[in-house]
Amino acid sequence: MVHEGGKSKPRPAGKKDAAGASRKNRSLTGCALPICNFNDQKAPRLYVNEHIDGAGHRLKNIVDGIAVAKHFGLNFAGALPLGDVVTEHGHNFEKVLDGFFGPGARDEFILPTREITFAQSFKDIGKLELWSKQQTHPIIFENGTTNIYLGSANAWAHLASQRHIPASEFYPDSLRRMLGQYIMTQPVDFSAIRPSVAIHIRRGDLRRNDRRALPNEYFLKILQTVQNVLPNMQAHIWSSIENTRVLKKERYWNSSDFDDFRAKGVHVHLDDESLLTPWVHMAKASIFLASESAFSLVPAYLNLNCVIFHGHHDHPLPHWVDGLGRHFQEDFKKCVERLSAERAANKAS
Repeated sequence: MVHEGGKSKPRPAGKKDAAGASRKNRSLTGCALPICNFNDQKAPRLYVNEHIDGAGHRLKNIVDGIAVAKHFGLNFAGALPLGDVVTEHGHNFEKVLDGFFGPGARDEFILPTREITFAQSFKDIGKLELWSKQQTHPIIFENGTTNIYLGSANAWAHLASQRHIPASEFYPDSLRRMLGQYIMTQPVDFSAIRPSVAIHIRRGDLRRNDRRALPNEYFLKILQTVQNVLPNMQAHIWSSIENTRVLKKERYWNSSDFDDFRAKGVHVHLDDESLLTPWVHMAKASIFLASESAFSLVPAYLNLNCVIFHGHHDHPLPHWVDGLGRHFQEDFKKCVERLSAERAANKAS
């Protein structure tokens, strides 16, 4: 079957989009990078959609696609193009890909066209799992590569939770390190001699009554616990007060909404020109305090230290601590103790 992926206008090869990037040399077989190819070259190749909203959701579907492909014995081809490369917040997503994975990543992860022939097309990851169970593993097709389509890979955590599959089977530490191989080489502004705390507070396009707009009190309470354990900590917040391009004239938040944090000595960063700046700090921080947001989950996948999440994730990874959990303080202390022991062991070696 030929899959054209819905009603969104395709971006054909050889033409240029709003960002001026030519796709004429891109391969229909997609990504050739090691991060995409964990299995035999004759293994099926998984294609997902490039989402049309924010950079966090777009990138998360690609990263989740890699994890899902690896888990089911497939290789990852990339994302079928959808609409404009400019995200709803005005960022060029192809530049984001290059900044995250390295120069040229855009040509590996975004296909030149949606007109790809698929042997299998799955509406959800559960159907992909069922098909995978019916195959002989390793899945190899001697007559050539089989293309498989799964629009969204984001539901892996829900599936893993239902099937009682450890989250680390989708995201083992080795994969998380590979995903961050390029971006984790970028510098950060943290002091090297103090524990670093990076905080993502989602604001910007959320109205004040949106349930995902977690109240300042939640973050302040968590910060107090962190400071009790790490009194010498340095804390930085990344957030936004700008709305989407469509609603640019409507502003729901102001810089003054972060004054409570400034009064506590927290450094507040609003509307960074590059999304890579907050992501690399969140990924490298000793403690990352996340929001209910795909923008938070991308660096959370890379952070192997301590991640505090807001109880919203179906199946958290190892060393993720539920900020709403009954035993949060105890669990957080255990995470810090583990991190300290690992760093002491690394110094000794």
